Amino acid sequence: MKSTLMIMGILLSTAALSKQPTTVKVADGSSAFCQSEKDVDSRRNAKGLYRIKATEAKIVEDNVEVTMELRFLKCEKKARGFSFQEVAPFAEKNIFKNYQGSEVQIQTEAIELKTYKDGNYKVLVAQEITKNEAVQRIKAIIPIEEVLNDPTSNRTMYDANFDVFITKLLRYQQAGSEKSFRDITPFGSYRIHMNFNLDKGTVQLR
Repeated sequence: MKSTLMIMGILLSTAALSKQPTTVKVADGSSAFCQSEKDVDSRRNAKGLYRIKATEAKIVEDNVEVTMELRFLKCEKKARGFSFQEVAPFAEKNIFKNYQGSEVQIQTEAIELKTYKDGNYKVLVAQEITKNEAVQRIKAIIPIEEVLNDPTSNRTMYDANFDVFITKLLRYQQAGSEKSFRDITPFGSYRIHMNFNLDKGTVQLR
């Protein structure tokens, strides 16, 4: 079974998770795969993978409240081949081999979810992820005026969008060494699309 994914801004299609959206993000912007042992041990994949989709949106006063489903994934070998599997984000200590052939362990120490509007990179929501669960439901409350496209026009029907991504605080430690270092890694973003009818006070995901 072949599974293809995108790293840090990249997209993946996978039969193993066919009931979910076919977009997965990791941390470097190039394509990643889950087809062989090499992909299981990949440094790019070792930083982790995630998928997020909006499941519900509603207007609350001058804000839109968006519920999102967040899934953390990893590349694994199974009886029928290689595929992306759900994994608790903090429990996993991933290992890859560096350019010298030494094993390096990566531990996720903190995760933060952020939202922003494309073209205006002010952070609209910053929310720490603390649950050690592979699948989580996250709510983001964002001012409506921040997500509307062309908000100054005198209309009642608007399309809107915002981008959402995660950052991870990762700790790296080489095998046989007591030394370690930490790095904050941003992962690729997802764009959430919506339609507003401000006369009726309704919003729909699209």
